[in-house]
Amino acid sequence: MTPTPFRVGLLLTYRCSAECRHCFFECSPRRTEVMTHQTAQRVITEAVSLGAKWVSFSGGEPFLEYDSLRDLISLSSENGLNTEVVSNGFWGETIEKAQGVLKPLIEAGLDVLNLSVDDFHCEYVPFESVRNAYWGAVDLGVKIVLMVSTGKDSEITSESLPELLGDDRIQVAGKSRILNSHAVLFETQFTPIGRGAGLRYDPVHFTEIRCGEVLRDIGVAPNGDVMPCCGPLGTRNVLGNINEEGLGLILDRAGREPRYKRIREGVNVDGRYSSRCHACVEN
Repeated sequence: MTPTPFRVGLLLTYRCSAECRHCFFECSPRRTEVMTHQTAQRVITEAVSLGAKWVSFSGGEPFLEYDSLRDLISLSSENGLNTEVVSNGFWGETIEKAQGVLKPLIEAGLDVLNLSVDDFHCEYVPFESVRNAYWGAVDLGVKIVLMVSTGKDSEITSESLPELLGDDRIQVAGKSRILNSHAVLFETQFTPIGRGAGLRYDPVHFTEIRCGEVLRDIGVAPNGDVMPCCGPLGTRNVLGNINEEGLGLILDRAGREPRYKRIREGVNVDGRYSSRCHACVEN
């Protein structure tokens, strides 16, 4: 049985304006891989036919492929998909410039801006740029998600970020509800995979891993490789390539693989990891 994808993540490029120490895809300014428009269009078309509801554009840094990003947001929206773009906010030199960057994307159909902001990203992206990108998005009324990856002794956390941004209307996941919030904030420990393999983390004991997102929140690499999720599991597992066979066939085959069935139903583990994703990759 073919799993029904809920969201498809298109990694438009592995090129990035940053080279974060924790990046499990090991993106950097020196990476050159870029997804072709033909590949992206095929993923979007097939995802729609399989019943997907969302498409998320990420990388790398998708704003480095701005024209392609705008066109693909428009294509996705025209096909009934909700759209999200994941960015480090490097383009927020001023609030006015941030709005100038965002407006064409919103007009094309952008629904959600997902900003990655933490100690790791801020080694490369000035926090002021993130703040400008954030407030530019607030003023334009686009929905905002804030993603914070933490390590040992991180200064930017779910507790400190609202104050750093100067906004008391940020809904922290798992905390008391804030009415009419400007953004939702999620904090997780980084996963020590890829470039982050040597970094120290605060270990958490896990006895079971259960994830209903596997094969439903999938990723597609710039070369067309289909991954079981957009997380670190995708760095070690390729299901097939969208340029060689249909997405439905790829997901149908993966849905019969025992490993992904166990992840969906629950895998017993006994170890200390940085996060659920880390435990999933290692088991």
